[in-house]
Formats: sequence, structure tokens, C-alpha cells
Amino acid sequence: MKLSTKHQNLRRSLFLNGVEAGRAKAFLDGCKEVVSLSANELLSEGAEPHSVILVAHGGVEVSHVTSHGHKVVVNHAGPGELLGDVEVLGQTPNLCSCIAQPNSVTLHCSSIQFREFVMDPDVMRNLALIQAERLMRGIRFKEIDQFSSVRQRVGHYIGHLSRFSGKVSHNQSYLANLAGCTRQTVNREIKALRDAGVVLTLDNGELQVDHQALLEWLDGMEEQGVVAVRL
Repeated sequence: MKLSTKHQNLRRSLFLNGVEAGRAKAFLDGCKEVVSLSANELLSEGAEPHSVILVAHGGVEVSHVTSHGHKVVVNHAGPGELLGDVEVLGQTPNLCSCIAQPNSVTLHCSSIQFREFVMDPDVMRNLALIQAERLMRGIRFKEIDQFSSVRQRVGHYIGHLSRFSGKVSHNQSYLANLAGCTRQTVNREIKALRDAGVVLTLDNGELQVDHQALLEWLDGMEEQGVVAVRL
């Protein structure tokens, strides 16, 4: 089966939105499909870029290690999101490492193919929109980290991690690192969210998230006079 048929959902991605059908199909069919049954490093920080990645299913952790050795998680990319495009077009080493989470599917496009494809004006427009979206995401997270309470930060990051699958498979230590608090604090906040009917802990330890309930919970924080930022 051709990739354009197998992954028709990607035609609705921001990257391919409005692109002529034949060109979009040819692009997808020219990619290489990679299925990651376990955690798999797709792009390595500092390495020369050779491909651009389009997430088809699952999620990919995007992270950067600072000069002080701190791992900064930049994003958790989901279906339809693009990775490595800036480095390929800018001909610069990869800024981040991209680790596919278990049971993820990604499509890999060669640098040559990608540079040819982006000559299309519709693709250029979409890349600009993608950069604007990334900038706004950075602004939103900056506001969350600077002005939200610990309870809100934990809630926001649970919402971010579960926005595609409705579940959070990362453990409490991972959440604590994202929210800038202790593991014990995360456990306490998860209990509060569980008591409020926002999350449910599954037998395998994953959190199942009711996004509508989470949004209402965050709105409740705002009504109490605490800044709440929508992701």
C-alpha cells in the first residue's frame, strides 16, 4: 500500500494543508516509513541533518542538552508535526535530539526531496505558519512556567502530553522535571486530579485524561484569580 493511502490523515496536517493533491501524494509516497516499536532516536543533536521527519502516529520527544548538561524538553511532537526542517533548510547541525516513543510511526523525507518540495509557494506558506505556531507554543509555555502555580503547571503538562492519545505514559519523575517540582508534588496533584474526575490511573500506570474536564478544571483556577493558560 502506498504511504499516501496508508497515511491519508497527514493530508490534513498543517504542513500539507492546501497543497495540490498530486504533489502532496507524491511527497508522501517518496518518504520512507519507520515504525518504532520501542524508544528510538530518529535525529541526534549535533549530527548533520540528512532527512526531515513527519510524525504519522504516536509521539516524538524533542529535547536539547544545554552547555551545563541540562536536558531541556522542547516539545512532544504528535501526528502531523514536522521535525528537522529548520536544520535541513539552514544546513546546520541538528539542534535537538528526537526520540520516537514506543509504537510510533514516522515518515522520513531526504534533504534533497524536501528542498525541492518546499519550492512550492503553498508549502512555503505552510512552513511559515509552522514557525509561527512553534513561536506561540514557546510563548505559552513560557507564560505557564513563569506565572502559573505548581498545580496548574502539572495540569497543563498532563494536558500537553495527552493531547493526541488521551493518555500519559510518562512517569511522575518525568512530569516533575517538566513542571519544575518534586515527584512527591506530582503525586499529590495527580491525586487531586483523580479525585476531581479529571484523570484515571490505568492498571499499567498510564494516566487516562478527560480533556474537557481538564479544561474546566483549569478554567476553575482562572475563576479563582489564578492565571490559566490554554494549551
